[in-house]
Amino acid sequence: MNFSNLMLKKILFLFIIFILFPISLSAHSGGTDLSGGHHCWTDCEKFDLKYGEYHFHDKDKNPIYTWDHNDEIYDRQLTERLSGRILLQVEEKGEAWYIHPDKYLRYYMQNGDIAYQMMRFFSLGITNEDLNKIPSVANTTEMNESTSICNQNSITNRLKGRILLQVEEKGEAWYVDPVKCRSIYMKDGAAAYEIMRFLGLGITNIDLNKIPVGIFE
Repeated sequence: MNFSNLMLKKILFLFIIFILFPISLSAHSGGTDLSGGHHCWTDCEKFDLKYGEYHFHDKDKNPIYTWDHNDEIYDRQLTERLSGRILLQVEEKGEAWYIHPDKYLRYYMQNGDIAYQMMRFFSLGITNEDLNKIPSVANTTEMNESTSICNQNSITNRLKGRILLQVEEKGEAWYVDPVKCRSIYMKDGAAAYEIMRFLGLGITNIDLNKIPVGIFE
């Protein structure tokens, strides 16, 4: 076999590899363990991961954040304490994050459209009878000036931090404040965005980074 034929075969082989495995070339390196996850040691910031962070991947090779094997990176106690709250990055531009009360992940509320999508995607259906058991407020000022009833009402304490949808009406959305345990009506995405920002709690970047990020699509 002459040199030109050998080079042609090598080029053809590389071309086939490139065509068959394009995704693997764009993902960070490293095999997975028996659970299907692995740690990130190279190009972590490129994939919004922390150095050494353990994670999984979805079908599109996007990282899925997890609490597994990440005790030194994330703070579970802090996250559970802030679950259901809206956090505002006081050291940045006041970016708003919603801490999911079940997933214990933070989701970025970029604008009213995203807030509306979250309002629908993360919502929990509720009957009128149960919704009427949760005292409501007319606006954020009334919410901030009200007293907490979390220890006085079992259903509100169970649903605090949740986004509720009236399944027996037209799907009206309500947010149950996790501190006051009172509900507030969110007319649309713009209203939800403003309400959640007004009820938000300031947090430093250091503490915010102790809460893993959830991917919202």
